[in-house]
Amino acid sequence: MFWLTLLVIGGLFVYRNYDYLRVNFWPLVEQKIAQVTSQKDQTADSTNTAPVGTTEDDAVTPVESIVAETKLSNVYYYVFEDNAPASVRNVFEEAVVIYNETGLVELKSGTPADTENKITFGIYTNEEAANQNGLSELGRGGPNIIKYTGWTSYVVNRGSARLNLAGTNAVRLSVAIHELGHVLGLAHSTNRNSVMYPIDQGKTGLQDVDIRALQTIYAN
Repeated sequence: MFWLTLLVIGGLFVYRNYDYLRVNFWPLVEQKIAQVTSQKDQTADSTNTAPVGTTEDDAVTPVESIVAETKLSNVYYYVFEDNAPASVRNVFEEAVVIYNETGLVELKSGTPADTENKITFGIYTNEEAANQNGLSELGRGGPNIIKYTGWTSYVVNRGSARLNLAGTNAVRLSVAIHELGHVLGLAHSTNRNSVMYPIDQGKTGLQDVDIRALQTIYAN
């Protein structure tokens, strides 16, 4: 009887204070859960003319594991960090057009709602990483999967792609395409024909192996 009475009292409290709880309490619970279930993957990329490991010319581009494990909307909104120069903005805008042309994703300029995917484009400067072992780190990119399991449940990707201004010729379209690919869920490939090959090949067009990987993520 005690527990039944307690349950009834608790139910009445929630009923009478629904609007207050919805505005002030439940968003905090959702945010806390979201922080716990957030998964982030940032991949640093380099450039050199030497091959890396074995090359499989017919290998399908892999998918980032944290993206393969979830279902994402194919619509993204993108923003630029304030310190991103015009040259960086231009190459990322060009990369956006190339991915949109596949018809598999829809990348739009603008600020998303909480339940929508977001991409942040920007820059960083890392002199040490730009000159390690004869390689030059050109950029970093990756998805940031956040799963909300509170009052409402949804999954969003809040990934980012940045170019290393200390890297040799980092501000170029091939690098922007590669880093944006990471955000959308594409992982490094052993296929030198792929834009996701970890050593920059100067490729500015998505290959069939890249498009097929995007299909596994976003095609309904």
